[in-house]
Amino acid sequence: MYASIDHQILNRLHGLEISTYMTIKKFANFTTMKAQVGIRRISEEMGVSKNTVLKYINRLIDKKVLIKHTSYNPTKKEYDTNTYIFVGVVQKEKKSSAKSETKTKKNEMIVLDIRKELEELYNKDIVNKALVALRKALDNNNTIIDIKAYLSKICSNIKLQIDLCKTREKKKESQKSKKSVTPHNRPFNKFHNFKQRTDSMSSEELEKLVRKKR
Repeated sequence: MYASIDHQILNRLHGLEISTYMTIKKFANFTTMKAQVGIRRISEEMGVSKNTVLKYINRLIDKKVLIKHTSYNPTKKEYDTNTYIFVGVVQKEKKSSAKSETKTKKNEMIVLDIRKELEELYNKDIVNKALVALRKALDNNNTIIDIKAYLSKICSNIKLQIDLCKTREKKKESQKSKKSVTPHNRPFNKFHNFKQRTDSMSSEELEKLVRKKR
């Protein structure tokens, strides 16, 4: 869960920066605070392109929460898998290090699994907003028993608001497209046409017209 990540670091990250950080941390050795993982694997875990992964890794490096080491293997004549070092993560005492590593990895995998499930129901932008709301709740020391239910409810509410906004916009567009009926474009009736023709006639001419109609 998010509680397993240092809140001081988490507060500096947003959206896919959080997902990228958590995905890399999933492969970390919590004794050395280093992770060895390729861009393709991170891309597959997150469900985004390799270019997107590189973009957000660079953001993490710029924010000084991650250091990337790239080494060239002269024997294979290719670059080895990148090594990432987590900056500013507080390591716990060695007595409980094994249990801590297991629990942390398990919790982070739970969040990633929940994220993937939610992204099948909602778009990534909605899920990212829900994750930000979760982070704020944890920052305020709120107790969340069921993370999945909490995120699902937030995603549902965000989607509802988006759908309502879309419905209002459609109504506005519909009203604009309707032609307003004005006195200028209303079809004239027979009385109106008759009145137009007789308005300029004299009383004698009108009398002749009436006699003619009879």
